[in-house]
Amino acid sequence: MSERPAIDVVVPVAPRDAATLAALLRRLRGSLALAPGDTLTVVDNRGVGLRDADVLVAPEVRTSYYARNRGAARGCAPWLVFLDGDVTPAPGLLDAYFSPAPAPAIGVLAGA
Repeated sequence: MSERPAIDVVVPVAPRDAATLAALLRRLRGSLALAPGDTLTVVDNRGVGLRDADVLVAPEVRTSYYARNRGAARGCAPWLVFLDGDVTPAPGLLDAYFSPAPAPAIGVLAGA
């Protein structure tokens, strides 16, 4: 596969506690194959107190919509992928979106 573009991955969550959020981070880091230029932003929509570079605390408005928007605003990659916090991404998920590469006129990709 040719080199794919950088991706910002945003995961909005409302975890019960810091341990739950830490477990989610371990699961995502273990399953996502982040490439140079990719970012992972897990948006903590409750503010459970876990300090981590990949966590953005955003309890001001407790909706997934707000959390997604805050996470998207943090990134700067040309592509953005939203994941739900209760999933474990399949191996190769990020690469699969760009194999084959979308035509230049394509601005949105969707998958299940």
